Amino acid sequence: MSASMPHEDGIDHTMSLMREGYLYILNRRRSFNCDVFETRLLGKKAICMGGEEAAEIFYEPEKFQREGSAPHRLVQTLFGKNGIQTLDGEHHRRRKEMFMALMSLLI
Repeated sequence: MSASMPHEDGIDHTMSLMREGYLYILNRRRSFNCDVFETRLLGKKAICMGGEEAAEIFYEPEKFQREGSAPHRLVQTLFGKNGIQTLDGEHHRRRKEMFMALMSLLI
């Protein structure tokens, strides 16, 4: 990553994300010719990234805080109370191990 991260101009890009869906990040990575960029979503600064290095960073649990990061309505309707996406630390590790063991049975 370079010292200067590309960023989208403008106040907010939530509507673009809604229109483009999963292609939103890929489209900007291509236009910026960079795997990481800054934008604003729901009025807040957001860092978007993709690629192999980003995936490696994403799976380092000490670099992210899951608890309290998702809106309450999303937690209640999509993730469910105490869903793995909302847990940190040892709770997250144990729940992920159980989930991955279950997934290996399905393969």
